[in-house]
Amino acid sequence: MQRFLDFFCLRPAGEPAGPADERGPPRRKGQVGFVIQQERRGGLKQRLKRFPRVMAVFLLLAAALAAGPRTVLAAFSGSYKTGDAYDALQVGDTLEFSYLQGTGGYMEEKQQIWAVREDGTLADSWEERILGSTEGVPYFCIEQNAEYVAQRTAEVFDGLDYLSQEEITRLALALKYLEDHMDQMDGSRSDLYYLQQLAVWKIRDEAGYNAYGEPLDYGAARLESQEPGEASVAFSVEMVRQAIAWADANRSRYKGYCKILDSGQFQKCAVFKAEEIPGRFVLPETGSAGTLAVTAAGGMLLFASVIMGRAKKKGDTDDDE
Repeated sequence: MQRFLDFFCLRPAGEPAGPADERGPPRRKGQVGFVIQQERRGGLKQRLKRFPRVMAVFLLLAAALAAGPRTVLAAFSGSYKTGDAYDALQVGDTLEFSYLQGTGGYMEEKQQIWAVREDGTLADSWEERILGSTEGVPYFCIEQNAEYVAQRTAEVFDGLDYLSQEEITRLALALKYLEDHMDQMDGSRSDLYYLQQLAVWKIRDEAGYNAYGEPLDYGAARLESQEPGEASVAFSVEMVRQAIAWADANRSRYKGYCKILDSGQFQKCAVFKAEEIPGRFVLPETGSAGTLAVTAAGGMLLFASVIMGRAKKKGDTDDDE
């Protein structure tokens, strides 16, 4: 404890605190004002000398805490945009897989998915639900032939650990296109989600995932904005094709970002974000909260060094006086 006090208090290390008459021989009356002034200067210098060390310890502790895993506790804002879901999650977070049926403006009923071959014949069909965490964060399946298991804890990883940058950008832009054309779905949040999910599967197959071993189109047979059955499927397929075509035409102007939700087994899921490249100059992604904290620590230490330099210069001037 004494070492701790010696480090943080204002007196020099090892000097005991005590009554004024125990700190040295009596001073003459004329010396009192000068001595007090000198002691004040010395105290200020001691504070400034210790400031960088104190700040370094504090900021490094803050960085370590920020970089550590955390559970997503706050309720999601309820946005339908996958970019907002991307921003809500940090690498290292954990969350629980669940469903969003009947919540946040999403339809209660399950969706009927058709996997259609190039010749128009049906390769497979199944019922799909809107995927999301218990906090209400929506995300997309990136493995359409793998099982999704709710109530499993997943950790958030950087998308580049799983997918290529090219694939991530195509996925992020296709989802952006569909968000920007939500009016063609009569504003249905459920239709938007399912069309985005279909686009993810289509692009994943084109990138080599190839879930069924042959090229397929995916369609939703029960969209809220369309007549059920073939008309709904045809609309789905066409919207997804337009989204991918727009993504391919504009991917040189954007950079895509992705975070993967991985429970260690079963299906993996993802969220995406697309950002336009200003003047074709791409700023590096800042990354996790830990990276931000370390950057802040560096800035604070630089600030401390400037203060120290000014104080030292002033102290030297005072001493010369």
